[in-house]
Amino acid sequence: MLDFESKTADELIKTACTMWGSGFKIACAFALEDLVIIHKVLQHGVKPTVFFIDTGRHFEHTYAAADAARAAFGIPIQWVFPDSRKLGELLDRDGPSAIVRDADTRRRCCDVRRIEPLNRALKGATGWMIGARRSQCSVRSRLVKMTVDKDHDWIPRMAPLADWSWQQVVEYVNSNQLPCNQLFRRGYASVGCSPCTRPIKAGETERSGRWPSEDPTAREHGDHISGRW
Repeated sequence: MLDFESKTADELIKTACTMWGSGFKIACAFALEDLVIIHKVLQHGVKPTVFFIDTGRHFEHTYAAADAARAAFGIPIQWVFPDSRKLGELLDRDGPSAIVRDADTRRRCCDVRRIEPLNRALKGATGWMIGARRSQCSVRSRLVKMTVDKDHDWIPRMAPLADWSWQQVVEYVNSNQLPCNQLFRRGYASVGCSPCTRPIKAGETERSGRWPSEDPTAREHGDHISGRW
């Protein structure tokens, strides 16, 4: 049995490129971790599908970061959108500005704008990579570097930066002059939809700015919740 936990990020990515070829996918929200992974993967001469889930509620800074990443890496980005019918039903039920009203409303919004598009984006993938790290919050502290994602047709899922610190990520981005979402220079440590994201405060964990009004042990309802780490 392969020991993925003892492997470094570079070793994991090399293994994935060998095992999965160009059939794997990278979930990219233009976070610093996503840029690190894309940069490392491209060094192996493999061009997987990089996809971005456009919820329709992102910051303008995120779209600017997307343009900068496309130019820097020279690769296409697959844009994935919510299903228009389901989005219409959501807006009819909850209205356009009800996202932060309560946790149940927010979860319905995430289901339509993020989870269902993710399910479609991963169809046919030989595997997928995510930028999640253990130090981001307590819920992610049990994150494993490789697992089988039972919620997405049992495809393998890799978190090559699972044991990296935030400082390691920042140093890699800076040393390789990778493009950066400017919100990360303004106190944000994690960036999602604009109504549900704020800068973090001194002493807070990196994910504290996501869905900040909710219980931190229950609010990890997003792209990487599947797999039950």
